[in-house]
Amino acid sequence: MSKEHVCVNCHKIAPETSTDFTLISVEFGWRLRRQFNADGSLDLAWRCPDCWKKFKAKTPGA
Repeated sequence: MSKEHVCVNCHKIAPETSTDFTLISVEFGWRLRRQFNADGSLDLAWRCPDCWKKFKAKTPGA
């Protein structure tokens, strides 16, 4: 794996994949949320399946 993805909530490490292009969200249930900040920069937030469920329950429209 060329880059390690870590859950922003529990800090669990995502399963190893062969490339950065492998969709870990499809195969393993991890989710990536992209959000633009007021200054135009982009935040990327990976969440494991358990943390995504909690986030989704608390965040309408996520």
